[in-house]
Amino acid sequence: MSNLTKRKFIKVSGSVIGGIAAGTTVTAAARTDRFIVSTKGKADLSDLTVVHEMPGINYAVV
Repeated sequence: MSNLTKRKFIKVSGSVIGGIAAGTTVTAAARTDRFIVSTKGKADLSDLTVVHEMPGINYAVV
């Protein structure tokens, strides 16, 4: 059985976690949210970016 004290365990754990945190990089991606909305044939989509319209079924991808 190893002779591991609480203090030594905390020091080793902190070092490992600190090393992991220092070795990682964070990257942010541009948002590409798209939503399917029901236009009911009369919606005003002028203030949205319309990706695809489906006028036969009154839906649009914005």
